[in-house]
Amino acid sequence: MSGFLNPERVSPPDIDMDFCMDGRDRVIEYVRNKYGSDKVAQIITFGKMKARAVVRDVGRVIDMPYKDVDRIAKLIPDTLNITIDEALRMEPELRKLEENDEKIKLLISLSRVLEGLPRHESTTLRAW
Repeated sequence: MSGFLNPERVSPPDIDMDFCMDGRDRVIEYVRNKYGSDKVAQIITFGKMKARAVVRDVGRVIDMPYKDVDRIAKLIPDTLNITIDEALRMEPELRKLEENDEKIKLLISLSRVLEGLPRHESTTLRAW
């Protein structure tokens, strides 16, 4: 929470709220009426395939047992925006598994190709 009201922050924080599909139009209409249509826009945002998630997704696709994929994914440090390459540098056990097991080498190799690609999209309402 300290970053939210950080006095060194240049711009004010944005506030993200999710609304059920039922009634969402009313919220959007309210915001447009309140701030003006020229101050409101709906934008699309893309969630990216991050290291742990992409390893789990690829593991499912190549039909690796869940317990093996879970063990490998948990070896990726829980660090914001960490990449697979960074995880391999930081975690010797992960690097050792990749070097010594062809199935894990394939898992890591395919995951690297997909890492950072869009995983899903969502719509956000912005007012300024």
